[in-house]
Amino acid sequence: AATAAGALPALVEVAATNKERYDESSAQQVVPGLWLGPLAPSESAQWVRRHVTHVLDATGGYRRKVSALENEWIKKPPPFAGDGVEYLVLDAEDRADFDLSTFFAQSTEFIGSALS
Repeated sequence: AATAAGALPALVEVAATNKERYDESSAQQVVPGLWLGPLAPSESAQWVRRHVTHVLDATGGYRRKVSALENEWIKKPPPFAGDGVEYLVLDAEDRADFDLSTFFAQSTEFIGSALS
């Protein structure tokens, strides 16, 4: 079985194969057509135009009000919903004891639909 550390070179190789520069702040293509990453790429118009038709957002739509240095949050609508990007927004919480498994079936169906 591959370890998490062993999986990282595979992600870097996939990114290099697709002529995407590996950057910890950007999403990585894990299989053709499926990207995994932080929030920033999904809110970049340039990045979304190049790569995205669907976004699975596990933040519940919450964004920091001003910057990462502040701890004030507001709920925002998906930024490209009116531009043909489909969203599944999950009300997951960033806590070690939060049970994400309640979202697995819905998320799997959404990803499957996006890849078909």
